[in-house]
Amino acid sequence: MRCASTETMDQYMPLVGIPNILPMDAPTANKVKEEETESIYYFATLNPNQVSSSKNAMSTANSSNSRSRNTFIQSNKVDPFDDVKLGQLLGTGSYGRVYRGLWNGAVVAVKVLEHLQHDDDPGAPDKEAILNGQLSHPSIVQMYKSCAREIGHSQEEDGKSIMETWMVMEYCNKGSLCDAVDKGWFRSKTSLFEPDWKALIVTAKEIASAMCYLHGCNILHGDLTSNNILLAGGEKDQRMFVSKVADFGLSRVLDLGNDTIQTKTYGTVTYMPPELLMEGKMTKACDVTSLKSLQLATSCPTALKKFIFKCLSVKAEDRPTFAEILPMLDELEDELVGTF
Repeated sequence: MRCASTETMDQYMPLVGIPNILPMDAPTANKVKEEETESIYYFATLNPNQVSSSKNAMSTANSSNSRSRNTFIQSNKVDPFDDVKLGQLLGTGSYGRVYRGLWNGAVVAVKVLEHLQHDDDPGAPDKEAILNGQLSHPSIVQMYKSCAREIGHSQEEDGKSIMETWMVMEYCNKGSLCDAVDKGWFRSKTSLFEPDWKALIVTAKEIASAMCYLHGCNILHGDLTSNNILLAGGEKDQRMFVSKVADFGLSRVLDLGNDTIQTKTYGTVTYMPPELLMEGKMTKACDVTSLKSLQLATSCPTALKKFIFKCLSVKAEDRPTFAEILPMLDELEDELVGTF
């Protein structure tokens, strides 16, 4: 469960709270007295717009129960890939739905997007599939194959085709960078009040390496956040994971000779820089910074503070490029090695 106030929530996540009428010392399963009966509470959010009749409600409930009992489920429509079996739903949001799946016995992630067909939309989901399929880097989530198909027409949008894009992608089994921070994976093993600087810098180097590759291809990510960095299990160091850049739904490709894209769309607001929000200017420098400033602990090494504040510069021209960030991180690793 997540706190209802977390900014990582989206419109599809219900607000769930625990009523204060419940006693703090409620008996647990292994400490129930003979005369007491443990209560089990269920909380649900009901939306009347989603259910038109009690019959539909019962059908939905039965469908949910069957999905929880079965490892693999069948889509309402014929799946476009004969060799891919859909598993449980991993997440849903404005970006679409992501399932765990099996591709010829191998575990994969299957991303399914429904969208209107807009030939002039630079951020259309089908273009995400095309772009992602052209990328290959150890720190970028790999896409193996994709397809797009028409599934209907929209009455509200003058009969425009409703498209469904399927992407079979690398499965990252350790969740997101945001989840890892919440779980304390970047805290020192010897002190809960100190960060694990080694883990932080190594992870930052992986992300910077991927972004350096993207910018070298004149590709702007457009929504680089902790939720769009996924972690896959690995044994190359004590972290036991590797980080990978994901979600290219808002990515743009710079035209040859241009370093700026004028746009009215942008990603997660707290991660967007001032020039993009106020002037609509999207550049490589937008991927480096975020709008939300950081409160650094007094124990944070001076060299790291300077590095962070440089990346968070208000002026785009004052921020380092990812090509410059990589050697800066190497220097930080050398300087702080005694802290590890």
